[in-house]
Amino acid sequence: MTINELKKILIKENVFMSSFAFPPDEHVLAESGCGIEVIDNGFCYFEEERYEKFNKKFFKNERDVCLYLLKRASKYDYPRLRKYIEDKK
Repeated sequence: MTINELKKILIKENVFMSSFAFPPDEHVLAESGCGIEVIDNGFCYFEEERYEKFNKKFFKNERDVCLYLLKRASKYDYPRLRKYIEDKK
């Protein structure tokens, strides 16, 4: 799974896209949310509230960071996203 594929899933499932940040954006537009950054040696998942990033988790490949974001989003806000995680196992 790529970041572009992940974004298509989120749009298809009508999630609140302002709560997510993807490259090249560095911050979520909503008051809180989560996102993915491209870093020198891979990718970084982060959660953010009022422009403060926390709970960072680092990944070496794009697929793993995308699946991690899907898992977090499905656990807390969007349970309907679980079907995409199960398809990727």
